[in-house]
Order: sequence, then structure tokens, then C-alpha cells
Amino acid sequence: MNTVNPTDNECQYTYKPCTNPRSRKKSGSLHSFCEKRLREADAMRAITTSRPTPIEPTRTRSIATSASFDVEDIRFLNEWLLDTNNVDADDYLDETSSSTSPLTAEDYAILCDIFRGP
Repeated sequence: MNTVNPTDNECQYTYKPCTNPRSRKKSGSLHSFCEKRLREADAMRAITTSRPTPIEPTRTRSIATSASFDVEDIRFLNEWLLDTNNVDADDYLDETSSSTSPLTAEDYAILCDIFRGP
């Protein structure tokens, strides 16, 4: 015996219960949805295809949040600090500049050790 489940002929819309009868295709077979849901789908498709394609925003270069140095930067700083300026800790920390200097003798010695390298 060939029985047809009553829900087989109802719209198979999954988001809400819909008891409307399923629509027929041109070939005679059943669509999954009723006429109402097919019209809604066609309207949504027309809206989304008529929208202009969004223009992708130009990419901006990210700015480094922390300092990064390579070997050439260190060499340049070494040359600038030691060779070009010809400054040592005693010259830098004389009596006139010690009150305005943000560096202590220890700070300056640490910087010199860093830039002199191995």
C-alpha cells in the first residue's frame, strides 16, 4: 500500500512552521517550498544581486608599537655616539649639565656598553 504522509505535500520551510502546499516545478515535480516562500526567496535574491559590490578599503600600513633595531641601526648609533660626538662619560656629566641631564653616570655607562658591542 502506497501511503502519502500529509506533511510530504506541505512546504518544507525550516525556520517557521508553514502548512501551505508545496509549489510545482515546470517539470511537474514538487518544489521544496510553497509559492509564498519562493516569491520571498526571489525577492531576496533580486535585492542582493542589485546591491553594488562593496569597495574594499585600502590597506593601511601598521605602525610598529615597539622599537625594532637591526644590525645597521646599532652600528649607526654606535658610530654616532662614540665616533662622531667624541663624548665619554666624564665629558657628558660635567658640573654644568649634571642638573639638567636625564642620564646618570651609570645610565651612560650602560648605553656605552650596549653600543660598543663585543
